[in-house]
Amino acid sequence: MEETNLKMIAKIERFLDDIEGLDSSATLYPNTTDFKISSPKRMVQNKMMMCESEKCTYSGGVDEFGEPDGPGTISFPSNGSFQGLFDHGVDRRQGIRYLPGHVSKITGTWINGKQEGYCQTEQQTGDWFEGTYHQGARLGNFRSFAAGNFLKEYAAYNEDIRYGWVYEGKLGGGYMIGQVVDGELTGNDIFYVYPDFRTALRGKFEKGVMISAKLCKVISSQEIDGRYVPILSEPTEDISYSFDPATSVRISSQPLLQDPWEQTLVEVKPSLMDQAGDGLFAKQDLPEKTVIALFAGIRLKNERKNANAESNYKIMLNADECLDIPQESIHTKDYCATLAHKANHSFSPNGEWSTFEHPRFGLIRAISSKRDIQKGEEILINYNMDMFISPEWYRILWVRHLRETKRWTLDEVARFVERNYELSMKRIPLPATDILQVPEPQGVQTTAEEEFDTKEGERAENN
Repeated sequence: MEETNLKMIAKIERFLDDIEGLDSSATLYPNTTDFKISSPKRMVQNKMMMCESEKCTYSGGVDEFGEPDGPGTISFPSNGSFQGLFDHGVDRRQGIRYLPGHVSKITGTWINGKQEGYCQTEQQTGDWFEGTYHQGARLGNFRSFAAGNFLKEYAAYNEDIRYGWVYEGKLGGGYMIGQVVDGELTGNDIFYVYPDFRTALRGKFEKGVMISAKLCKVISSQEIDGRYVPILSEPTEDISYSFDPATSVRISSQPLLQDPWEQTLVEVKPSLMDQAGDGLFAKQDLPEKTVIALFAGIRLKNERKNANAESNYKIMLNADECLDIPQESIHTKDYCATLAHKANHSFSPNGEWSTFEHPRFGLIRAISSKRDIQKGEEILINYNMDMFISPEWYRILWVRHLRETKRWTLDEVARFVERNYELSMKRIPLPATDILQVPEPQGVQTTAEEEFDTKEGERAENN
């Protein structure tokens, strides 16, 4: 086993902190644009002129030749506006270009009518990216962020095409890292690094999709062209992993092949909770706000409501799909590829649901820690059931929580129920007993006729 160089691993972690930092723009993209600001000779209103190959109106300062100069605004008849500073003409300007549709606005400099130097583009979805341009094409380092300022990409561009070493951030904290071919993460030495930045899957990928990869450890790093790149060990096992998204009838083609990273984090043991059988427990100390368990399930369309009514494991994935555990997969002897479905309910949870992009399962759900969790502690989440139609055992635990944790009296519980009824016209049925009788958990029933193509591979490629 190769020796691990923690100091070099720390360097790559600091490098990632730098490229993820929202205050890093000035350092990453120094201003090199030669843009002069002068005082206009006079002001005009709604002057007709050509800009970006269409007729527009300009209001603001002009020079002695009547060209836009100094502060001003361009209004396009069908394509938004521009507000900023001009340097003796519409083709030399610096400011904000407002656009309708997918792109919300572009902040930057235009020389000869084309983006030049540092520019930042914001989209209606909340996604945004920044980098340097030359004559309208991407040239140099670019960063791309998703809504919530999650780093999606850090890459160098030449004439709008990525080259060299690329980092693609994945939901949940992992990274796809490698040298691109024709702008794509394709080759036999691409790797996915898990959020702990100690565990990796390395091997053959095509356009970011894992074809065949083996488990390795991050043991050091090296600097290449201004980027810190992980150095990985030789494979620690002979098992191959590949992109294996769920369908509507099976979670994985290898249901007993557990995720190697999750396997180091949690394990299934008899629960300590009154209402439960199996439970999920920490195998090591788990820090706050980190992914600690994975939830992959069969993928079902959200309109498929009736067939899912009896399942205890259904969880929303997005507006179109949900994930669920089939009845034949609820026990670890039959399915243990991921383990988050074994987490039990608590109204004082130490975990919460999050979303995770996984190289094997695709887009799935995960449990993230709400606080530091000690080794041996049971992982608990709030099931967030609809209290009005929840099973009695859930309402018994709710009343216990109000009595024991919040120190409510029975009269205070009753007043809360009445007040809630006045506001919602729906009454929470108070349990008739404090005796827990929890039925065996039920997974979803599946049939082969229900299978549909999830197109997860296309989703991964397009994103």
